[in-house]
Amino acid sequence: MDRRERDTKNSYKMIRALLTLLLILNVGCSHKEPPVNRDSNEAEISTIRWGTDELKEMSRKMVQEILKSPQTDFSKNKTYYFGNIRNDSYDQIDTKALASKIKTALIESKELTFTENKNSPYDYVFKGKISSIFKRNQQNKDMFFNFNLTVTNSKTSNIVWSHSVEIRKLYKRPLLSW
Repeated sequence: MDRRERDTKNSYKMIRALLTLLLILNVGCSHKEPPVNRDSNEAEISTIRWGTDELKEMSRKMVQEILKSPQTDFSKNKTYYFGNIRNDSYDQIDTKALASKIKTALIESKELTFTENKNSPYDYVFKGKISSIFKRNQQNKDMFFNFNLTVTNSKTSNIVWSHSVEIRKLYKRPLLSW
């Protein structure tokens, strides 16, 4: 066997060894999680984006703060209107669903009375804003959401109540990933 045949044979062996190594690494490092039936109350850990868990958590926290607020008279003898929630975040967020969830919980508490018609007289208006900060590097992605809700007196335009809810989601990339 001459040198040329020997080099070709060695090249084939090396290619075969590399392909075997790649196959072993691919099988060993592939990360497929078995399907899991998640409870709707479990945290969503698969993404740093806005999801149903953030919608539930933010609305729940905001309703708790409104109902326990000592400095503001949230009472049934006042009429409230739920205005817009502005989305200034990096994500597509259904702000109407968030407003509806908060409003529904407040109505169910039997503490506040709402009007749907913004041309009707009302005493106070709820308005909100969602913002986010997104950071990433080679290992991590970090998303920070801030939801601020205010209540304004419709006659004086004075803000009578304001509260912020914050959520931070961190995604760490696995050491070996494709």
